[in-house]
Amino acid sequence: MHDTLRLPMKTLPLLLALVLPPALAATVEPRFAVAAYQVDGDNPLPAADTQRVLAPFTGDNQDIGRLQQAAAALQGELAARGHGFYRVVLPPQTLDGTVRLTLAMLPVGEISVSGNQHFPTPTIRAALPTLQTGQPPDTRALARNLAQFNDHPAHRAVLTLSESREREAIDVKVGVEDEKPWLAFASLQNNGNRETGKWRLSVGAQASRLGDSDQQLTASYTTSPDRHHRDVSQAGAAWKLPLYALATDLSAYAVYSNVDSGTVGGFFDVAGQGHFYGVRATRHLLGSGKLRQSLGLGLDSKFFTNRVMFGDDNLGSDVGARPLSLSWNGEWRDASGQVSSSFDFTRNLPGGPDNDDAHYAANRQGATRHWQAWHANLNANASLPRNWALSGRLQGQYSDDALIPGEQFGLGGSQSVRGYEEREVAGERGLLATFEVWTPPLADSLRALAFADAGTVRRVDVQPGEAAGNTLASLGAGLRWQPHPAFGLSLDLACPLKDSPATQAGTWRAHLLASARF
Repeated sequence: MHDTLRLPMKTLPLLLALVLPPALAATVEPRFAVAAYQVDGDNPLPAADTQRVLAPFTGDNQDIGRLQQAAAALQGELAARGHGFYRVVLPPQTLDGTVRLTLAMLPVGEISVSGNQHFPTPTIRAALPTLQTGQPPDTRALARNLAQFNDHPAHRAVLTLSESREREAIDVKVGVEDEKPWLAFASLQNNGNRETGKWRLSVGAQASRLGDSDQQLTASYTTSPDRHHRDVSQAGAAWKLPLYALATDLSAYAVYSNVDSGTVGGFFDVAGQGHFYGVRATRHLLGSGKLRQSLGLGLDSKFFTNRVMFGDDNLGSDVGARPLSLSWNGEWRDASGQVSSSFDFTRNLPGGPDNDDAHYAANRQGATRHWQAWHANLNANASLPRNWALSGRLQGQYSDDALIPGEQFGLGGSQSVRGYEEREVAGERGLLATFEVWTPPLADSLRALAFADAGTVRRVDVQPGEAAGNTLASLGAGLRWQPHPAFGLSLDLACPLKDSPATQAGTWRAHLLASARF
C-alpha cells in the first residue's frame, strides 16, 4: 500500500512557479490577490513592525516576484534590527489570500577561544554573554558586547563566523590578543611652574584582572623630582568594573592634590588643591552602523582647599561641590578616520562640606551653590594619502552662573593652548580649538607635526578690576617618537601669539613628555 500526496488544484499554479526553473516559471506567471502575510516561526520582531514591512506587498495583481521581494524586505528588516541569524523562507503557497513566510533560525553552534595567554578561557566566555550555544545572537547586541570587551586595556578579540559542518548552525571562533594583566608606568614632563618646580614625575601601576573578572584598578603618584618634592603631592586611584551582561561599566575614583593643576593617572584633570571622589555608571547603547554611543551618569564630591597666607593666618576659604552629571558619548570610525564627541550637563547638588552660599561667595564674588554648566567635546582624525594625517579638537563649556575657580573652563598648557602656562586663564564660558598636520614617518617610529591652538574664555558677573575675558593663541611644531610600544617621547615647541597674564607673545616654550610602561 502506497501513500499518495493530494494537493488542491488551486495550489498547483503557485507551487509550479516556486519550483520550476525560471524560464518555465516565467511562462506560468500566475497573478493573484494578497490580503495579508502570516509569518510562521519564532519572530523576534513585533507584529506591528512585521506588518508595516510587508504591507506594501499586499493588494491585487501580485506575482511571485513580489512575494520574493516581500521575503527579502523582511530579511533586511531582521538584519537591520540585529537578527542576522534568521532566514526568511517562502514555502509553497495556497491561493487563499494569505501568504505564509517561514522563519528559519540559525543558532550558534560550537564556540572556540584561541590566542589567549593571560586571561583564561572561562573569563573570556563570561565576558561575551551574547554568545550562547543553541541561541541566535542579536548581532547588534553582539557588536556592542565585543566593543565593550575590546575597551579593556589588556585584551581584544575578533570573531570569525562559519557554517557548522554537523548541523544547521553557525560556529564562532573567538580570536584573542591579550597582554599581562598588570603593568607599571612612569612619566616625566615639564608642566609645573616656578613656585613648585618645572618638572613633574609620575609613577603608577595598573591591575586589569582582579580575581577571575575584568575589574581594573589603577593607582598613581605625582611629585616634583627636584628640591620642590615636598611642595608637590598628587595621588589617585581609579576602579572600573565592566558588567557585560548589562552592557554597563561601573567606575569610581579618589584623588588628592596639593597643587592647582595637573593630570593624575590619566583619569582626572586637577583644577585646584583638595581631595576629590566620584562614581559613574556608563550604559553602552546599541550601535547604528559605524556609530557607537553611550550614556553616563556620574556623581562627584569635590573639596577645594585654598591657602592665602598672611603671616601665620590663612585668609583663604575652602569650598565644596557635589555635581551630578548626565552625559552622552559617541564615536564613529572607519578606515579613513575617526570622530568622537561628548556632551554633558552638570548641576550642583546640596550636601557635603562647605557646599553652601557663604563659602561660594568667599571664593568667587556672586557665586552660589546653585550652579549648572554644559560641556562639549569633539575630536576628529583623518588619514590622507602618502601617510599624511590631520587631527582636530574642539572643547567648550557654557554656564550662566558665576562659578568657583575649580569649576571654570581653563586655558593654557601642554593639553590646551601650547606655549602658555598650565591653566593660565579661566572663565565660566570657554572654547578651545586645536588643529594638527602630521607628516609621514621621518625615520623609524618618528613623526613630526605642525599645530595651531586657540582658545577664549569669558567671565560671568565681572567684578571691578577683572578682565571680562582672555584669548590665547599659538603656533608651533613637534615630534613624536615611539621606538617601542613601552616607551614614547613627545616634544612640542610653541610660540604664543597673544600676551597673557603670565606669558609674553613671541616667547617660545617647549613642552616635553617622556613615558614608559613596564
